[in-house]
Amino acid sequence: MRWKDGIREGMALTVLLLIFVGLPWAIRAYENGRVRRLSDGRPVFTLYANATWGTWTTTPLVGWTYFWRKPEPAHIRVPAGQPFVLRITSVDVHHSFGIPQLGIGPYDVEPGRFLELELKIDEPGLYTFMCYTVCGRHHETMMGTLEVTEGGQ
Repeated sequence: MRWKDGIREGMALTVLLLIFVGLPWAIRAYENGRVRRLSDGRPVFTLYANATWGTWTTTPLVGWTYFWRKPEPAHIRVPAGQPFVLRITSVDVHHSFGIPQLGIGPYDVEPGRFLELELKIDEPGLYTFMCYTVCGRHHETMMGTLEVTEGGQ
């Protein structure tokens, strides 16, 4: 092998590493910056819908974690009267999101896309959010809770 070929291989390897490491990092940095701009000081909660496990979760389900990590059902806690943002996405199939006690939804949740809901709930209580679209064999367990507490609790 000539020395020029070795340099070319080294450059190609460097470019591949930059793509495989740098691109995911850049995408995550862009998303985090976008969320910060969106929130304007409001809390932002990201919900992942997963038909395989039959759950809404706040556990990030990206890449290989989707297959092996059993996520915990989501429990979101916010003070009454405080605005907040729900960023909702699906990791596998089409879902529909809604909170029936509050008359919110149903909203379509598409795989790989984010639905952003800006909410402010004044009435304290424990609310259940669910999936309205039959999405898999664990559809009936696709629920999570939104706890709205008194004032600053």
